[in-house]
Amino acid sequence: MSLALVLCLLAFGLNVADALLTDAILALGGREKNPVMAAIMAQPLTRPFRWAIKLSVVVGFCWLAWPRWWALALFCAPFAWVVQHNARVLARMAAMRV
Repeated sequence: MSLALVLCLLAFGLNVADALLTDAILALGGREKNPVMAAIMAQPLTRPFRWAIKLSVVVGFCWLAWPRWWALALFCAPFAWVVQHNARVLARMAAMRV
């Protein structure tokens, strides 16, 4: 398996993790801090499609960046931080509810 394919799969997985963690944070009363996603989620017509919108951005970027592994790695790096940050926020929020 090529490095570029692995990084595309990683980007997809990180975005799914980000979406799951964000949904859990929102369920506990948190808010979306990404202004683009906050605007999408504020609209009743686009909110149900937020997952599709997020994942279509990943698919589009992977298509455009293929097979430049370095571009895919640069795309994954911030999402790894976002997932780690969201996991810490969710843990903190869950601990406060107990």
